[in-house]
This record gives sequence, structure tokens and C-alpha cells, in this order.
Amino acid sequence: MRKLIDDILSSLWFRPGLWMLAYTVLAVALVYGEIQLHAQGVDTSRYELLRIDAAGARTMLGSIATAMLTVTSLSFSVMMLAVVQTANAYSPRLLRRYIRDPLNQHALGILLGTFLYSMIVLRSIWSIPDFVPFMATNVALGLSFVATGALLHSLNHVPQSIKVSSIISLILEQTETVIERGFPRDVGRAWPGEGDPELPKCEPREVLAGTSGYMQHFDHEKLLSTAEQADVVIRMRWIIGDYILAGTPLASVWGKVDAELEDTIQRACVRGSERSSPQDAGFGLDQITDIAVRALSPGVNDPATAATAIDALTYLLRKHLVHEAASSYRCDLNGQLRLVLPRWSFNHMIEDTYLRILQYGGEDVLIVRQLLRACEQLTCIARGEPERELLWALVQEIHTRARVAFSSQSQLSQIDRLFQHTTAELGRPPLPLLSGTE
Repeated sequence: MRKLIDDILSSLWFRPGLWMLAYTVLAVALVYGEIQLHAQGVDTSRYELLRIDAAGARTMLGSIATAMLTVTSLSFSVMMLAVVQTANAYSPRLLRRYIRDPLNQHALGILLGTFLYSMIVLRSIWSIPDFVPFMATNVALGLSFVATGALLHSLNHVPQSIKVSSIISLILEQTETVIERGFPRDVGRAWPGEGDPELPKCEPREVLAGTSGYMQHFDHEKLLSTAEQADVVIRMRWIIGDYILAGTPLASVWGKVDAELEDTIQRACVRGSERSSPQDAGFGLDQITDIAVRALSPGVNDPATAATAIDALTYLLRKHLVHEAASSYRCDLNGQLRLVLPRWSFNHMIEDTYLRILQYGGEDVLIVRQLLRACEQLTCIARGEPERELLWALVQEIHTRARVAFSSQSQLSQIDRLFQHTTAELGRPPLPLLSGTE
């Protein structure tokens, strides 16, 4: 259900369709009401704000309909221009974000709804002799003002939305929600014992994927209850965001596997043609990393934007560290092991973010400083020694890259000062000087 709702909200037709339906119902209701009043001999002209005859009403409604269709094309063109600009400047992964932007969708819906409203009211003037829907015509005039305001708001919103700060803020908001939910922390109960539980001794049966696609959503509630009813242990082979090929192992099951259980496993792993964000924190990290890498390309050469992206990644990794590490072993309410769910590790996050940025930005002093600063900050809140060792390994990797990337004596001296500060903050032994001087 969550996947279906996300797909509907990500489409460009749902919200505009609701607006068009509402405007159509309003037009039909007003025209029908005025037709009934006209049949009873009630003079509705006294309710009009602007006195108008049939010819004037036709002209005004036709003008409104034509104008709405024109400005809808303009608004859609501006939105598509922003989409192309964002994809070229930052990342093509952000296309879904602009298509599902509610403000753009509401603006399109209001414009198209006003067009349909005007056409329906205009048609009623021609259908009944000597009938002019005065109230509906004046409402059309009011709706044209609403549509003009929606257009102005949309034209102001689109340029604001393509600023890198706005894009990163939106990604942060979505990804932070996924991290706080803490998959698989929200699945059943964690294994209560010490260490990892022993899996059943019998050979597991492999359930093969029926279709190919990216793992978009995992219906853990249904799968956990089914595993409990069937008295089996299920180990999923993939994490959210992985691409799964049809015919490859999807899950391993210890216990009796019938057609119903296999069908439940297949339906619990919702796959699609692209990654999505509701359960995939890695997708948000990849989007921000793409922005940093694109900013460091020779055609853009914008290290300041890359530095902003590094700060955003540090914020998200901090969110990950401040929460207790989620156990991969999930139990039912009785404490019986039912699911084994792979998850993103802190090591994977470092490799897929900071190391990717270092590969393209290791020759820029600003990027080196931002990465070292990120290591200092994350080390202070690391949950244990393994995570601190990972961050120290990243510092050593940055040092190794800097030895090859920089040749200027002034740059080497500056880099040495940065590493001296970092090692002092982390309480680590000094690294060899790159400048060759004590």
C-alpha cells in the first residue's frame, strides 16, 4: 500500500486530476442550479458582480479558457526546463523529485481546472436560448484570479527549487525520516540474546526472484506474521535499493515452503524500474554524493557546492550514528527468530559517499579539509571502536591521496597543518609530513 501511494503521489496526473475533477463538479453544479432557477422564472442576474450579456459572457469565458491553456503550457515548459537544468547540473536521480513536487502539481491542476470550468460554462450558454449563467460566469472570473496567483507562485517556486541549498534540504528531510525509522529497527523485535543466534541446522530452501528490478519496498509486517504462522526462518538476500535479477535467490527459508509462503515472499519484496526513497536511505546518500561529484567535474568545477554536499552527508551519517545499531536478526513477539534482514553498514556508507567524493576531489584543498573535518566530527559521536577505526582509515586514505595529488610546497604545508590538527583531535599518532619538513 505504501508503494502504491508513493507511486500515485510521484505521478504528474493525480493532484492535477483531483483539481480538474473538483472544478468540473463545481461548474456542473452551478450551471445546473442556475438552469433550475431559470426554469422557475427566478432572475439570477441580480447575483452577478459584473453585468454582462450572453455575447459578453461567451467572449469572457472563451478568453479565460484560451489564456489558461496558454499559461498551462508556459508553466509546464518552465517546470521541464528546471528538470533538465537540475539533471544536467546536479543529478538525473532528482527527476522524480520535480515530477512529484506538490506545488507544481497543484499549480497545473488549478490552471487546467479553470480551463475545464470555463469550457463547461461556455457550453451551457449555447445549449439553452436566452440563458446566461450569471453566477457561474462571475465565479469563472474569480477563478481566473486564483489561477493567476497560482501561476505567479509557480514561476517564483521553480527558480527557488533549483537552488542547490533547496535541493539538498529536501533530500535531507526525506532521508532523515528513513534513517530515524531505522529499518530494520522497526521490524518486530531484535534478537534478545548475546551475539548472533544460530540458524537451523537443516539446509535452507532458496526462493528465486520472479521478476527483475530494484528493491523499492519491503512489506516486513506481512512477511513477519506469515513466517510466524508457518513456523519458518527467512533470510532475505538483498537490501533495499539493490537490483535483483529474475531467477536469482531472493530469500533462504528454513522450514516448510509452500506456494502461499513463496507468494508472500515475492509480494513482500516490491521491485520496480528505479530506486525510490520511502525505505531507501542509501538513495538519499547517493543523490547528495552525485551532487558533490558533479560539482567536482571539470565542466562545472564548483568545490563550494561539493563542500556543502559533504556537510549534508556528515549530518545524515551523524543521524545514523546517534541511533542504536539495528540488529539484522528480527523476532516475533514471543522472541522466536523469524527474519534475518541484511542492512547497510557504516562501512558501506563511508565507501559510497566520502570515498567516491575523494576519488574526484582529492586534488582540492577545500574538499580535503571538509573530509577531514567530517572525520573529526563523526569520531566524536561514533558508537564504538570499529566505527572510529573506519574513520581513521579514511583519514589515512586521504593522506595517501594527498601525497600524490599535491606538488606545490605551499599546498603541502597547508595540507600538513590540516592533518596535524586532525590527528591531534582524534588522539592518533602524527602522520608523515607531505612537505618533507619538520
